[in-house]
Amino acid sequence: IVDKTLLSTAFKRSGTYAAVIGLLSSTILILLPLVNPNQTTEVWFAIMIFGSVFIIAMWAFFEALARAETSRVVPIVGSLVPVFTLVDSAIFVNERLAPRVLIGLAFLLAATVLLTRGGEKKRHLDFTTLGLCISAAFLFAASSVSGKYAFGHTAFMDAFVLSRVFSIVIALAIPFFIPAVREEIRSLIKPKPGQGPGPKHAALMFVGQACGALGF
Repeated sequence: IVDKTLLSTAFKRSGTYAAVIGLLSSTILILLPLVNPNQTTEVWFAIMIFGSVFIIAMWAFFEALARAETSRVVPIVGSLVPVFTLVDSAIFVNERLAPRVLIGLAFLLAATVLLTRGGEKKRHLDFTTLGLCISAAFLFAASSVSGKYAFGHTAFMDAFVLSRVFSIVIALAIPFFIPAVREEIRSLIKPKPGQGPGPKHAALMFVGQACGALGF
């Protein structure tokens, strides 16, 4: 709800919001001296996917959220994430899908189809928004599966802190390649009255992200 509010009132571009959230990860780098960088190639790759893909997934999710009702986007993404996660786990982590799990997947897919219809003024989701929802779900699932592998093969703190390094890299790349995002981030640092996000929006963003961090 906080994300939808900020995307509707403060941030013109979802990329800005995703980049700022990624940059907030820099606070965790104070723990870098405590982690072990000597990881296997496979673990480093999993950590990289876990950290970097998550920011891109949020970008796609925020863009979908800015285009449609929260009550439709969130359940659609939420129902597709376990579908993609279970399929990815079966392929990459060798987890077998029990028959009742497959039945559960069928129900989730059916729910997703229903959620793409109706809604506000009985409008169907357009293909772009639906594509963003599917992309976000797929990327969140990829991040979850790679995170599962990383956490299973190294210490929790090592995987978590090192993954934030890659989150920051992606967060810095977004404004670097998109000047409009860079300008909007600058308005957070030096707000202009009536233009772009200001201190109140920044405070609300911190509250929303604090909730998200506790949930994580």
